[in-house]
Amino acid sequence: MYSTDFLVGKMPVNLEKVNEYGLAVAIENDFAIIFLDQTHLFHSSIKFNHLKYHSDNDKMEFGGDLVHFFAKEIGLKDYVIMHFSYNNTDGFYGEFYKDAQKEDEGENINDLLKKLGVVVSDKEDEFHQLNFREYSSGSYFYLVGDANRANRYNNVIAGRIDRQKVKLEYYNFTNEYDEWCITEYLSSIAEFKYKGYNAEGYIEFYIEQRGNDEKPQKFQENTFDYFIENHEKVLNALCNGVIEHYPKMMKMYKVEEFNTEFGFPELKSIDDVKNIISIGAINVLEEEKDNFSYLGFSCKCSWDEEHGLRITMHKDRVINVDNDSSYYAYKEILKDKMTEEEWKAYTDNLERIKEENLAKYYKEQEEVLQKEIEENNVQKESSFEENIKTTNTKEIKTSKKWWQFWK
Repeated sequence: MYSTDFLVGKMPVNLEKVNEYGLAVAIENDFAIIFLDQTHLFHSSIKFNHLKYHSDNDKMEFGGDLVHFFAKEIGLKDYVIMHFSYNNTDGFYGEFYKDAQKEDEGENINDLLKKLGVVVSDKEDEFHQLNFREYSSGSYFYLVGDANRANRYNNVIAGRIDRQKVKLEYYNFTNEYDEWCITEYLSSIAEFKYKGYNAEGYIEFYIEQRGNDEKPQKFQENTFDYFIENHEKVLNALCNGVIEHYPKMMKMYKVEEFNTEFGFPELKSIDDVKNIISIGAINVLEEEKDNFSYLGFSCKCSWDEEHGLRITMHKDRVINVDNDSSYYAYKEILKDKMTEEEWKAYTDNLERIKEENLAKYYKEQEEVLQKEIEENNVQKESSFEENIKTTNTKEIKTSKKWWQFWK
């Protein structure tokens, strides 16, 4: 399911304020249609001291204090906040405000738009009169550069997102899912150029949920905040880690020397690495050390289109580089969390357990084999005795005196 939300009011509006707040606006039939976008509202909320932008109405998405603040600032007193989704279940819902006070609400968007003053002239109803279907993807009007969909229209003012420094505590989480996902923009992500993946710089963070936690752990919060604050440093360390582990990867794929055809060009610098990998997602793991969790980077790479590359880090240290099919490097993480003595004791114990299990397995197999031999012997003896008995019976039945044949 996806949805679109708008703030709609009659022209004129204060275009200087529209530009100041980076609002994306379409002008239709002398009405201003302001696109309400989650990311734009989120960063604007941080900028304006965390003004609330989600609606208290469970049938609506947006409509909090921030949306009403924007309406006032650009000069709207009468306006409609509307929400419609595309899964054919939620449909439409809206609220009509008169002098900034809610006067009506409901599913009949056309009635609310009629109250706002929309007049049907050449379309079937008020909704289509303002061409809302044309603007069904509001987030595209806030993208960076040429990707911004406003470039296609003469009547649309492109929006922009004034990105603030974010912290994990700014996000709202529920325990509805096993893993939380948030999307952020980082220009440094776009520097990883392999085949243009994530060229726009957007990156998804998947935060592992532990049990029934209602929000991420403190060490996950520390890690996310550290990465956002130091992402250029961390990503440069990631590139150096790829260079360090490159011989291991070549050996894994049985490539003995640098070969561009097989996706293994020579790597001399961080920029060389950025040309052959791209970062698809970052996993904030539930494994932690020193109150910071480990990070798992899921990447595309030039030498393995199918499996890709997984890089495991702790702050700005690379713990392991492997193909993406290996999932997370839990063994390497465990080793990283231990002292040398603890790791030796752990591996020695694993070896002892392995030997004990093998000895137990071999013993069980011998017992099974011995039992099968004994059962086969019993079966053979039983079969032999049965054969003897049957043979004797046949001899008794067929043994006659010579004269008995003449009767």
